[in-house]
Amino acid sequence: MSAFDLVPGVSLAKNLTSAVIAGSTTYIITKRNATKKLSEEQTKRKAVEKELETIINNTESEKQKAEGRAVAKCAILKNLAWKDGVLSTKEKCVIVDYVIDNADISADVKIKVIQDIDSKPNMLNGFYGKFSNMNIFLNAEEAKGFRSFLNELAKSDGDFSKEEKKYIKYIISQIRV
Repeated sequence: MSAFDLVPGVSLAKNLTSAVIAGSTTYIITKRNATKKLSEEQTKRKAVEKELETIINNTESEKQKAEGRAVAKCAILKNLAWKDGVLSTKEKCVIVDYVIDNADISADVKIKVIQDIDSKPNMLNGFYGKFSNMNIFLNAEEAKGFRSFLNELAKSDGDFSKEEKKYIKYIISQIRV
């Protein structure tokens, strides 16, 4: 009996053939399982990549929405500042500070908004109509804070005019605070 006798009483060639077949079968099964696991891992990776892409797209979309809300608020501030027909230096400084401190507005848009402050709005009345269907506040607390900021802006030049009071009441009625 030799070391290659897998099955006693069977020739060496048959034993070697059986060993090769058994080894090949084991190799094929192992390789198939490895390929299947690799395929499963690739599928999982693709799913994770897709989920990550969705999150990134949603984040970008949320950033754009937040910037849109912030720019809408800046436009409301600009209209309020111009409501009495004059943009005072103090009102402009308040708005510029608001724009600069607003993290939701990108740098290039901040520049455009600040450059636009000096130009008198074409339509002081009815401006908010463009934004009435757009929820520019995430919650009531944010809206109340903005209402307080509107009052602060209106009083910043030392002249809280009737037009400014009316405009603030109109905005408050639109944002339902």
